[in-house]
Amino acid sequence: MTEPSGEFTLFVRDGDELIGSFAPEYAAVLRELVRQSSDVLDHPIDRDDPGLARLFPDVYPDSQADSAELRRLTESELRDEKLASARLILDTLPADGGEVRLDDEAASVWLRGLNDIRLLLGSRLEVAAETDLAEELDAEIRRDPSSPRAAQLLAYVVAGEVQDALLVALTGWRY
Repeated sequence: MTEPSGEFTLFVRDGDELIGSFAPEYAAVLRELVRQSSDVLDHPIDRDDPGLARLFPDVYPDSQADSAELRRLTESELRDEKLASARLILDTLPADGGEVRLDDEAASVWLRGLNDIRLLLGSRLEVAAETDLAEELDAEIRRDPSSPRAAQLLAYVVAGEVQDALLVALTGWRY
């Protein structure tokens, strides 16, 4: 198994497999995020929800009719794909933490599922590209350590760490 020395990583490549090791706390947070996003996707889409608007955007902002028609043709399939990604993550991530073994195809499904989770949660939290997550999280914890926003920001960070580690292991690309 190839593991970079001196770096912590959740995933490493071992031949044709990507092997992840999850502490119970990471697995619990990730599984809860997946369950919550699945619950949201199992219900009719609320166009006023910023997270759902990000996952299912109006492709034609100047034409509600065209956007509605495209949604009618594609939304059900997109929703099914997102739910399938969530199911794969739940099926392969042990509830108590531990080892996850993925081939490249399953890793790509995980990446799509993690991306959906981060888009949904990040939009609801109003996280932007320029948001300094460490600073935002520290400020929220100082304001109220038990706030739901602090927990959500931390969960968003965890999902990002998993996504980054899986992407690096899948592609071999380092930044």
